[in-house]
This record gives sequence, C-alpha cells and structure tokens, in this order.
Amino acid sequence: MNLTRGDLRLRIELKRHSTLKAINNNLIFNALIDPWYAALGKTITVPTLEGPDTIDILPGFIDRQFLKMPNKGIYNENGYRGDLNVLVKLKVRAATTRRAIELWEQLREETK
Repeated sequence: MNLTRGDLRLRIELKRHSTLKAINNNLIFNALIDPWYAALGKTITVPTLEGPDTIDILPGFIDRQFLKMPNKGIYNENGYRGDLNVLVKLKVRAATTRRAIELWEQLREETK
C-alpha cells in the first residue's frame, strides 16, 4: 500500500452480530414462522443494521425460501451495498392437546 504524507490509514475490525451473518457484502438472517403464517401470509419484523424493518411473507410460502431485502447489507470499498437475505423456515410445534391434534387432522383432511 502506497501511503503519502497526510494519508490516514485505518484498520477496521467487524464485531460479530448476534443474529445477522455476513457473507461478503451480503447479510443472512434466519426467521422462523408458524405454518399458518406460511399458508395465510404475514408481515414479519427483521433486524437490519439500521434497526428493525419489515418484510411480507406471501400466502402459500414454501419452507426454506430466501427473501431478499436489497441494499440492506454491508458497504464495500467502492460504495456498493450488499443485500439482506432472510431465510424463512417453518416452525412446526408438536400437537400437545387433544384439540390441537383434532385441528391438525382436520387440516390434513381439508388439504387432501
């Protein structure tokens, strides 16, 4: 690196974020949703570097899809900003009551 008199050289270290993972200039966030939100749709809150933001889960969502939030990633040295990619996974809870079992069975029959 060629430095001349008056140049300022900085070394920047990034601290690991508790919920966002960095891959190059892009960020990844894992979101868990309940199956009924995948079927019916929902707006979820996602952490970003600027603070919470929202993204829509459309009805008929399929498990383990990425939703892209453009220009919400990390800037590079050329001023280009990466994306925030939200990996949405379905969270299926065990049916622990008789009523919950009946509802799951009813849903199974309705969707045959």
